[in-house]
Formats: sequence, structure tokens, C-alpha cells
Amino acid sequence: MQCDHTSIEYDDLLRFIERFGDTMKELKIYRTDIHPFHKLSLDDRIKLIPSQLTKLEIVTYSYDKRLIVSMRQLQNIKTLRLEGCILEITDGAVCAPVELHLKHVHFSRNGIDVKKNVVKLNDLFDFRNLKDILVDSSLRKNFELDLSEGALKLNNLVYVNFKAEKWESSKWTVRKLTLYTDTKCTSPTGMLFEELNFHGPALDVEILPTTLRSLEINRFNVKLLHIKAVQNLVNLKYLLLRRTTAQTQGAEKLTIPVPEGADKPANPKLVKIVTDISQLNLLEVSELSSLLKKTLNLPDAPMMPAFAMIKLMKFDDKQKIALIKEVKNLLDGMNLVQAKKFVESAPTLVKENASKEEAEKLKEAFTKVGAVIEIE
Repeated sequence: MQCDHTSIEYDDLLRFIERFGDTMKELKIYRTDIHPFHKLSLDDRIKLIPSQLTKLEIVTYSYDKRLIVSMRQLQNIKTLRLEGCILEITDGAVCAPVELHLKHVHFSRNGIDVKKNVVKLNDLFDFRNLKDILVDSSLRKNFELDLSEGALKLNNLVYVNFKAEKWESSKWTVRKLTLYTDTKCTSPTGMLFEELNFHGPALDVEILPTTLRSLEINRFNVKLLHIKAVQNLVNLKYLLLRRTTAQTQGAEKLTIPVPEGADKPANPKLVKIVTDISQLNLLEVSELSSLLKKTLNLPDAPMMPAFAMIKLMKFDDKQKIALIKEVKNLLDGMNLVQAKKFVESAPTLVKENASKEEAEKLKEAFTKVGAVIEIE
């Protein structure tokens, strides 16, 4: 059943629920005026919520028209979305939702507002089956959530102006974490998450987990801390800065590390210089050479010594790993992945235009680890 932006008499709604309540599984009430609401007692309001529901969504914002939901009516609930209503705490009654959405919720006990006491959501809800949770305490900052309870695996965790207890010792695994408004992310956490949608005032990049693959920052004038220490962002694939003016400590520049095995990106300034030089003709190259010598006060180059060409013909399979390591150490710009591909491509050219002295040193080093080297 769904009531959306409408007006209805209490007696009519109650008769309908009493008639079909036994078979009703879902109930949605969105900003609906129930008359005469101001005359309804606590029991009258509670009667409107059948206890066998599996999905309940109530959105009301008018203070004098808040519906009251009793915890004892929620024992079968799997999806619970409450906005602007009152949740009546009942001793011993626990709800075990799969989806939980609490926004601007007031808590009461025996019909009395408990705004002066902190309500622990872990005492009201069993989180063992929980997959999605949103908590917003922007208006009533009197409830908290203990993040250290269990090792939950969530699809979505969203909180706004919310007090999260034991963030540091949390063992939760979250696909997408969303932090709104005044929620800061500046202290270390044991929580692992793949996506972070951040709307808070301060974010410490150093504490982000290595599991992070997507980062969105949606805050004007956000303060970013420790952005030089970003080795933990090695798996980051997606970065979005929306309406963001970042303040950083010491005007540090954010640099994402290059994963091992991948070629480091070239300096754009140098790429432009190389591109310009490659487009010169021979006369212009000669003129450039003379100009550089004059500008940098370089001496005339001495006679070039005789050059040699070094080739790797084959290698001993038993010493392959040692050879790969030696290639990585002796040849500039080689990482382990590139060195492995190089060795396995034998016969191949090791180096050309090498001095005879360098050629002999390379041959001696590679021969010791099972390589067959030819010098031409």
C-alpha cells in the first residue's frame, strides 16, 4: 500500500489496514495528512503500522503530524526507511533489516522524547544481515553507531553529521562509503572500502585504504591532508573533483604513484621539446647544436671512441631468474617485468654504440649468470 502527498481520514485508513493488514507486506506513507492527527493518541498512531510488514517507508516532516513507529512492529522488517517520524523504543524488541535508512528521526520511550539521552542503534537493530545503511542526525544528534560490532560486508554506508563510534577499530568492509556535511575523515580506520564519496570539510589522504578504487570529492574549500603520502592510492582508478577548491598542507602537489610494471608517464614539457626537435631539418639541427654549445658554454666534443654492439644470443634456463635481475640492475629504465620480457626475447640486442670497455663489462656480468653474449 502507498499513500503519497494525499489527505486521508484516520478512521478510513485504519479500517483499510485492519481489513487488509494480515496480507500486507509493504507500506509507504509519503507526506500524507491524516485527519484529525492532533487528536490521535500514541496507541492510535501505532495501530496504523501492521506488525507483519517486511518493508516500511514513512516520510513526514511536519512536527505536529509525525507518525509514530513502535520497535515491536518491526520484527519482520527487511527494508526500513524512516524520515521525520518518531521511533518508539520498546525494551526487548529488535529489528534485523537488510536496508536501513534513518533521517531526522526522533526517539521516544513510553511516549516521552529521549532527546537528552544518546540512543545506540546497535541496541535497537541486529546488523547481521545488513547490506545498506543511511543515517542522518543533522537535526537530532542524539544517536550513535558502533562500527566495531562484527565484520559486516555492506554495499553502501552513508552518514550525515553522525557520530560513528570506534571508527578506528572497525572491521567492516564497504563497497561505497559516503560522508556528508560536517563529517570529517582525518583519523585512521580499520574499515575497508572501494569507493568514497566525500562531502566533508577535511580529508586525510594518508588514512585511505589500499582497496580504494574510486574517490569523489564534492565540497567547496575542502582541506586535504598528507597528500604527498599516497602510496596507499596505488589501486585508484577514478578521481572526481566536483565544485572543489582544495586547501593542502604546505601547498603539496598530489601525485598518484605508478603501479609496478607500468611505464612512468613522460614529463609533458620534455615531450613537447622532443616533438619540436624531431620536426627540424638537418640544417636546423646543426644550428641548434651550435646554439646550445654557445648558450651552455660547452667544449667541442672529443673524437668519439670506437663503438661496439652487444647481443644476447641465448641463456641457461636454470639461471634465468638471476639473469633477469642482472638485466634490471645493469640496463637503465628496466623494471622486473620489462627485464623478463627482454630476456625471453633472446636473441636480442642488448646495447648499441657502447664503448668497448662497457661492452666487456656487460659481457662479463651477463656471462656469470648463464648468458651467451656476442660483441660486434
